[in-house]
Amino acid sequence: MSRTDIFPRRESEFITWVASYLAALTLIATRIEFPESELTRLNTLYADYQTKYNVAEAPQTRTRATVAEKNGAKKTLQAAIRQDTAEYITRNHRVTAADRDNLGLPPRSDGRTPAPIAPGPPWLMPNTRLLRHIIFDYGGTEMSKAKPAGQHGVELIWEIADERPPHVRNLTHSVFDTHTPLTIEFDEDQRGKTLWYTARWENTRGEKGPWGEIQSVVIP
Repeated sequence: MSRTDIFPRRESEFITWVASYLAALTLIATRIEFPESELTRLNTLYADYQTKYNVAEAPQTRTRATVAEKNGAKKTLQAAIRQDTAEYITRNHRVTAADRDNLGLPPRSDGRTPAPIAPGPPWLMPNTRLLRHIIFDYGGTEMSKAKPAGQHGVELIWEIADERPPHVRNLTHSVFDTHTPLTIEFDEDQRGKTLWYTARWENTRGEKGPWGEIQSVVIP
């Protein structure tokens, strides 16, 4: 089946596909609130197409006129199926993934580009060259500051403490950044204290990767 079309290309496969589609649709029509009048219309159009197909395919009745009639009936049937599928199935929350499979339809797409969840934390390097500031360079690796494919930015969490916090939930401050470097500014009375920190990637869908190890740096 074509990736850009719900219908098979071969006409013999198309006939089988429509028969299967209508049979599956009949079984779930009430549950998904598919109009009975539309189901009747589709079955009528399919019967008309089948009749004209049989005439056009039989050697003794195959002519330009009967082939044209068959092709016209096929186009009418396809248009009706497309319309009803779009209107009553595609965005119908009652239609399950199994229903779509039974109907011979591809899995539902939400229209968004797939984005991978980062398998590991970002490479992170603090720079203390500026008083009362910590400038974090980050990237996919130490050799590249480019964000991994599908990642929107970095979430960094931190806490000022004398001892290493036992868990990331003890790091109560958070900042999000999309373009390296990330800079945090501190007050004068915080100079000389230890900042504990870690970070993780967040992809373009808001899905988060794993935290890195909790590390420390002294505030300049």
